[in-house]
Amino acid sequence: ERVCVCVVCSALFFVHHAFFSAFLGHKQVSVEDVRAFCKGKLATFKIPQYVVMVEEYPMTVTGKIQKFLLRDMAAAALGLTKG
Repeated sequence: ERVCVCVVCSALFFVHHAFFSAFLGHKQVSVEDVRAFCKGKLATFKIPQYVVMVEEYPMTVTGKIQKFLLRDMAAAALGLTKG
């Protein structure tokens, strides 16, 4: 699984974070693999500035990924606070 979230840094500036499971299928994936794949498939401004490998995603009881928690994790890593 993979999830991309945007974190608002200022009124007009977004930082793209990509969260990936360390294993996609049976192959182990590295941060470099993700960036190399994106460079050939996405416009430059859409390539995630940060790639984070996670063991598991925060899930709801119905099995959906809680993207708001990933967004909070990304903001905390950047030193941003709500306010």
